Amino acid sequence: MEMLEPKVVTEQNIVLKGKYFKTQSHCCVIFVPGLGGAYDDLASAVAKHCTNNGYSFLWARTQSCYIDTTVKKLNAETGERVRAGAMYENFANALPDISAWVNFAFAEGYSEIAFVGHCYGCNKIVYYLNKNNLKNCIGNIFLSPTDVNLLSDPRYCHLFAEAVNNIKNKQPDKVLSKQIYGFCDLTSAAFIRICFNPYLNNLPYKSNDKNYKLLENISSPVTFVLGNKDGGLEQKTTQSACLFMDRLTKHTQKGDYFIVEDGKHSFGGKEDYVATIVTQCLNKFAKKENNNEHIFG
Repeated sequence: MEMLEPKVVTEQNIVLKGKYFKTQSHCCVIFVPGLGGAYDDLASAVAKHCTNNGYSFLWARTQSCYIDTTVKKLNAETGERVRAGAMYENFANALPDISAWVNFAFAEGYSEIAFVGHCYGCNKIVYYLNKNNLKNCIGNIFLSPTDVNLLSDPRYCHLFAEAVNNIKNKQPDKVLSKQIYGFCDLTSAAFIRICFNPYLNNLPYKSNDKNYKLLENISSPVTFVLGNKDGGLEQKTTQSACLFMDRLTKHTQKGDYFIVEDGKHSFGGKEDYVATIVTQCLNKFAKKENNNEHIFG
């Protein structure tokens, strides 16, 4: 099946180019990538399994996609190219970015959508659904959900003073001395935005924030998929993964989870297996079933 590359224009007049596989389905799966996300092996596997099972698939690029700082965002009105990418992460952009892709899906004639998020993409979907009452969202699948609290993370909390100092010295775009999660350069301003956004830390399965309200507000089914070797787990065991996912599912209106044995954060080597979980969940959503099963594999 041919992959199309549609462009959407957000309410900020930013042009975003995604990946799109169109089927005859009435349901479109919207995949929201995480921090620095790209159309990678995981997204590709999910796209293949979705289309093979009759669902259309839309990889919804956001302004924080890609790590390369040469990636630009284009203002559709002025033609101005300004800085974008993970380095300049701004969680507030989740609303116009996702809205543009949802509008595209509905303009394509779909009567239903389902969200699939990876990493930070899960937090963005939670935020979006709290700001938009989508009655035709049949369900949500959160792959490697992330508990974001850099201020309480011993790996990064020391960067706070550095970021504040750079901003005081009128260098908000100065890159911090340590990468986040081992791969992502962040500017000082982006670090502060992440630390103090009241909506971002909305899946707190390991922190003490207990900010479950946004998750509890979602009326459509939610399924979490987590690898027991995910880097976000201090103890990389099935038991610890279950403990954390139990903590989240009890704060959903309709929720369950899957634990992927030996699965890491991006499910390297297990992409096809995770994609089969996604299509299994989609089929369940379409039949409006939810048995609160916790499945391991």
